[in-house]
Amino acid sequence: MRRRRKQTLTKVEEFTNSIATKKNERRDLIAAVSRAKSELATCQLAEEKAEGEQDRLFAASRDGDRLLEKAKELEELVKERAEAITQGSSSKRLHDEREGQIRLIRQQNEVAVRRLSQLFDVVIRELVPGEIEGSVLIDGKGITLKVSQGGERSTAAIESLKVVAFDIAVLILALEGAASLPTFLLHDSPREADLGQSIYDRLFRFIQSLEDKAHFQYIVTTTTEPPSDLSREPWLRATLRGGPPPDRLMGCDL
Repeated sequence: MRRRRKQTLTKVEEFTNSIATKKNERRDLIAAVSRAKSELATCQLAEEKAEGEQDRLFAASRDGDRLLEKAKELEELVKERAEAITQGSSSKRLHDEREGQIRLIRQQNEVAVRRLSQLFDVVIRELVPGEIEGSVLIDGKGITLKVSQGGERSTAAIESLKVVAFDIAVLILALEGAASLPTFLLHDSPREADLGQSIYDRLFRFIQSLEDKAHFQYIVTTTTEPPSDLSREPWLRATLRGGPPPDRLMGCDL
């Protein structure tokens, strides 16, 4: 009886320890459920935020359409003004009205132009390391692109770089919904003059960095080898040659 009593007490102790363990596990499970609920709430907030951002982008797209219409109005007004000056119009009142309308439209588009200049500067800094600045000026004479690196620079490579950077800046402006343009860009052999290989590689890296941030399509044809990790699927879409004809763009000798 003493032995059985001792055995029984041992089992009681084991069961007591088991119950304590199960209580601890239950407490851990309750804490895990609480954390899961908190993470679910965070995900729901993130989803609501994403939906709000989508609505904002749609609204920006509509604003971009209105901006394009206003730009067309500006073009027509500038044309009318030039014709009036050529014909020697004596109607100063009409001239003043047109000038006022042009100033108003320029003011309304000033934000978009300023943003375009900021994006051009960002792209230039991404492509060329070091102390460098870029700016865009739009006036009655057209579009002026400036690049400064210890003073304004104007070499063959810089001029080529300006065009490439401007195209990419306009693409980003369209991605932001501030311009009524398709989010599509095609560059045919953009490496010209003595544009360095490192700068050319940074172009591909910069475009790749935008892939996770926006939806767009960028096609670049090149005879210069891109970075090795981008010279494969899904980035490399086609390899073309001058001959034989089946290896050409249209698959034949045009």
